[in-house]
Amino acid sequence: EDQLSTFTFLWSHVCILQCVKSYRLIRSLNSLAIGATFLLMLVISMSMFTRSGAILLSLCFSHLVSLLLSGSQSNHVIVAIAVDCAILLNYSMNRITWQRRCANCMLLLLVALYLIPAFHKLNIDWFDQKYSCASLFSSGFLSMFNKVPVSSSQPTLLHIIIQSAPYQAVIVEFLLPLLLILSQFQIVSSTTRVLMLKSLFLVAAVFHLMLCLPLPPMSVYPFSMLMAPMYVLLLPSVAIQSFQSIVKDTYTMVPVIATVSALHVILLRIALQGGPMPFEYPPYGLWSPA
Repeated sequence: EDQLSTFTFLWSHVCILQCVKSYRLIRSLNSLAIGATFLLMLVISMSMFTRSGAILLSLCFSHLVSLLLSGSQSNHVIVAIAVDCAILLNYSMNRITWQRRCANCMLLLLVALYLIPAFHKLNIDWFDQKYSCASLFSSGFLSMFNKVPVSSSQPTLLHIIIQSAPYQAVIVEFLLPLLLILSQFQIVSSTTRVLMLKSLFLVAAVFHLMLCLPLPPMSVYPFSMLMAPMYVLLLPSVAIQSFQSIVKDTYTMVPVIATVSALHVILLRIALQGGPMPFEYPPYGLWSPA
């Protein structure tokens, strides 16, 4: 049980969405696309906390091929390509070395993914709630709990939350890279590192839940899904063991393979009949008709 096996498990879930998307290519009878899709389906079905380096390499390679064949280069796809390349290019026969190299790459990628947007947000329009997507996301998240602010002469707590959302977003996106760096290097004492590591994952979990929970088209669930496997490589072994024990109590290989296989059979039939696809990835119509 190690970080790479948990990464394989979580990354296979990310790949499932891309694999589903690839069925659009089957309508053109692109044999290469069909082969990549079914190879990905096979590898996904084998990716239940496996320690096999060959399966992880095959998963990343087949996923990379599917991404390149899909024709979509959204920001989420670019990040997924970067992750696949990091796993493939850092391969080592020594699993510990491979895992350390991959963890370093994910650390740098996470820091860049938070820090660059944080600096990009430092402009006047971002802090105007009429234009800032942070206020929009906060409103969408609160509306899920029937907490919709109404016009009032006196500012309420909901108004304050929405108005301050742009500032909160910038603070979080500067705070996460700082916590990532301090928690991974011997800059502070071990006790402080543990505290920062816990704070890092708590802040990151809340932040990404707020991004992925609102219903489409507001949800950015692909971004949050991509983050989970990347963070896993930075977790201590004791946390990985706890996660795997919890998941193994509720997951077995048989229903996983059966569910993935049934999903592909249904989508293959839709693709060959030329009917509308039920959803697309990375666009956010996952729960709505195409």
